[in-house]
Amino acid sequence: MSRLGVAALVGNITNVILSVSGIVLMCLLVYGGVLYAVGGQDKDKVAKAKRLIVNAVIGIVIVVAAYAITRFILLQLMETFSAPGVSPT
Repeated sequence: MSRLGVAALVGNITNVILSVSGIVLMCLLVYGGVLYAVGGQDKDKVAKAKRLIVNAVIGIVIVVAAYAITRFILLQLMETFSAPGVSPT
């Protein structure tokens, strides 16, 4: 397998992992919103919902940052190891 093929494979695996992580975090965000709406006057449920929403937002920020960093690195690697005049994207 060529170096370009390895970079593409790593990129595909990373994209799948980050996509699944993003979906899970969005589901947690929606679940936190539902808990917040249903919590009503119960301060414990509202606090739990707020923590869940904050943690989901932090997770989404981390996933987006990881995606951006990974994409930048992989594009640089593909550009370095690709044939001259061939665009990696």
